[in-house]
Amino acid sequence: MSYSASMYEAIYGALGCPDPTSANLLAIGQKWQGYEGSSALNNPWDTTRSGYEGETPYNTFGNDEHVYDYPTEAIGAAATAATISNGLYPSIKAALLADTPLDEWYGNAEIIGELRTWGTHGFALLLEANAPPAPAPVPTPPAPEPPPPPAAPIAPGSNYTVVLGDSLSAIAQRAYGNANDWPAIWHANAAVTNPDLIFPGEVLVIPDLSAPLPVQPVPAQVTYTVQPGDSLWAIAARQYHNGNLWTTIYDANKAVVGSNPGDIHPGQVLVIPPAP
Repeated sequence: MSYSASMYEAIYGALGCPDPTSANLLAIGQKWQGYEGSSALNNPWDTTRSGYEGETPYNTFGNDEHVYDYPTEAIGAAATAATISNGLYPSIKAALLADTPLDEWYGNAEIIGELRTWGTHGFALLLEANAPPAPAPVPTPPAPEPPPPPAAPIAPGSNYTVVLGDSLSAIAQRAYGNANDWPAIWHANAAVTNPDLIFPGEVLVIPDLSAPLPVQPVPAQVTYTVQPGDSLWAIAARQYHNGNLWTTIYDANKAVVGSNPGDIHPGQVLVIPPAP
């Protein structure tokens, strides 16, 4: 049996839907009624609510409940709306009041469960079978790699074996807490001719900068003959106990050294001024 649109409009009006004439609500009503398969008069969804004047049993269930024929659309609509509002069907009622599209009923577990409570199992199965696919899980990004542990300190006065990635400034930072003290390591290791070229496996002497140097500072101006492997920094370290005073020697010997303080040669005789 088919029901006129006015029957559904009466149900939605009794329920309080803002637009009882909605085409979407009409489609939902007709879909629901189709799975009820009823021919009850003015009762498309087979409600068993009683207490209305003129109602007569349409059929009887085993528990002595009846689907009723109602004498008018208004009475049938009132009985249907009252059943929906009895507290057992909150999701269905909310969807009807919100004019929720039929497509959004598919897969709605609350609506499906309430339809089974109502007794319309075929409609519930339809909604369940046509549930939209679950969204693909979002992959969990891999945990970031933990930062490498800080390099262990190097004890001044010890020997150190160079590893891949080392530099004299990095070794000085670990040994002295100051990367700028790298010349002390360079000049303590005559085999290192280029401070930018050290190789894994090399064993370096790490001098103890706090230990007294064997050569005392000169009390007055003397001369010094440059030896192989010397640098102004190394000469200042031996003569003044402070390699950073190399500029004192350079300033006194510009005529000999020339414009490049890093270019001194064995055999050159340098003036060593008094310590500043």
